[in-house]
Amino acid sequence: MYNHLLTTFLMVADTGSFSKAAEALFISAPAVMKQMNALEEQLDLQLIERSAQGVRLTEAGRSIYQNAKQIIAFSDEAIAQAASFVKDKPWKISIGSSLLNPSQQINSLLEAILQKTNRFTFEIVPFDDNHETIIAVLHQLGSTYDIIPGSYTSNTITKLANYHELYKVTFTVAVPRTHRLAQKSSLTISDLFSETLVSGKSTFNQPVGHLQADLAQKYPAIKQEITSEFYDMHVFNKYDRSNKLLLSLPQWKNIQPNFVTRTVDWNYQNSFGLLYPLHPRKAIQQFLAAIPENFRREQNTHTNKND
Repeated sequence: MYNHLLTTFLMVADTGSFSKAAEALFISAPAVMKQMNALEEQLDLQLIERSAQGVRLTEAGRSIYQNAKQIIAFSDEAIAQAASFVKDKPWKISIGSSLLNPSQQINSLLEAILQKTNRFTFEIVPFDDNHETIIAVLHQLGSTYDIIPGSYTSNTITKLANYHELYKVTFTVAVPRTHRLAQKSSLTISDLFSETLVSGKSTFNQPVGHLQADLAQKYPAIKQEITSEFYDMHVFNKYDRSNKLLLSLPQWKNIQPNFVTRTVDWNYQNSFGLLYPLHPRKAIQQFLAAIPENFRREQNTHTNKND
């Protein structure tokens, strides 16, 4: 009922720092700055002054700060009063599901939450995750979709959504069945020498980009080919008849029958988790808060055993 950018503004004011506010809100510092710029633009007011020492409120900012707390308190009270009439109504969470990132990936998480509380009901909403439509899907977070499971660490995505990491997964390699390495049950780094490893477009600060740079420096005998930023079935179909290897993830093991997935004796990892809106509604916040504390540890143990 109120502009949710006010929550970010209050956190910035209370901490005196974009980075500290970002840490408290579980988002990135650039995302905090972007939200603050958006709020100032909407209000046509300068609320904070930036300096090397941090941020401080302008006179207008101090006025907004005092009133914002009252606005939020009044809004929360109004919602609580309305909710009292439907207090037994469950929160519905819409889960985006696609071929590469199916909702089944988080079945164990959903079961753990339902064992903990009966306040949630889940709706599965399919989407096509090809690289031409994924951005449009991300813009629908908070409307059509509440959460989308998967391994999302693209710089583009971090600008459009929040990300809740559940656990780490070790990169695998998808090998065409006609390739000589398909006969091996697992691979070593040296197996990749003289081979071409295809991976997505990335930057060094992301897991894929780090892997690309590290391989280029330590193992120049591995040839690399960069494809599109977002994987889709087109990528798998493009390379299934090639003599090239495709950087992959454990959850894509059975995604294309012309590939076999093989583990590699390396420690390069990606994140697996949930995309959710930059400004999540209460139901999504409650869903994230309901994730059992031991879920991450149990999943990490299970994943390591499977690697």
